[in-house]
Amino acid sequence: MKDNIKIDATLDCFGLICPVPVYLTAKKIKEIKIGQVLEIIANDEEALQDIPAYCRESGQKFLKFKEEEGQFKFYIEKVKD
Repeated sequence: MKDNIKIDATLDCFGLICPVPVYLTAKKIKEIKIGQVLEIIANDEEALQDIPAYCRESGQKFLKFKEEEGQFKFYIEKVKD
């Protein structure tokens, strides 16, 4: 992938509304290994605040956000269990 981010897992939350994307993100991050990257795809504007806040609260590393064709894409590196 461009930007040199290797995606290890993708979580599709497109069409889901708050708080479901954050709940599913927290659940999915438990399934991947430390050092792996989770891509989250969403379109709920609440996710713009909720996903970065989840990272701050949980101690995971928020790598990047981008908006692409009406989708929000978030990239989180798991840094702790």
